[in-house]
Amino acid sequence: MVNLKDSAGIDLFIGEADLLYKGFGPLIIRRFVEKIVFADTLINVCIIDPEPENGAAIRAYEKVGFRPFKSADTLEGPVYLMKLSRADFFE
Repeated sequence: MVNLKDSAGIDLFIGEADLLYKGFGPLIIRRFVEKIVFADTLINVCIIDPEPENGAAIRAYEKVGFRPFKSADTLEGPVYLMKLSRADFFE
């Protein structure tokens, strides 16, 4: 179970087609999580929710350390919830 009081959610969109599938995703996410999300000492968990069919995104998040914890149906469709704890990120 994730305590939402000490959690932050993030989303990523690389809009430039020539920058897709070049390995930038994990680099951007890692830097953002370190410098923005976990810079707030009250945040202990970071959540992201890729579409289950988006294998490239899921692999990018796994490279940063995100792990799946739940699948859910939303108004926009199914999502694959993944989390990264502060302890795991800085280990």
